[in-house]
Amino acid sequence: MANPSFDESVSFINGEVLSPATIQAESMGKAVQAMSHSLALALQDATDNQRNFEAVNTAAITKATQELIATKDVATWSPIITALQAAQSTQETNFAKLSTDIEGLLKNLPMPTGSS
Repeated sequence: MANPSFDESVSFINGEVLSPATIQAESMGKAVQAMSHSLALALQDATDNQRNFEAVNTAAITKATQELIATKDVATWSPIITALQAAQSTQETNFAKLSTDIEGLLKNLPMPTGSS
């Protein structure tokens, strides 16, 4: 024999779980979670790229500086060192902008609202 108050409770809970407001809030929550995860991965990739660039660029500057000292050929090596330093500066500027942009996107993600 079924308990009427139990049946009413199950029906109420079912109605709340399947209500459009609940489904919309859960969908929005999942979308926000997926977007924030993707943005975090993008920042992680950019950080790895920055680290790798710095390693290669530092090695290139070191080698160019060694050649400058060894050959005393300022006309050849000074512009190379200057260009590598400029590339580093550009890379740092681009990374800072990307980081700021990702931070702004994360702060502006819409937050889901609960069911009413």
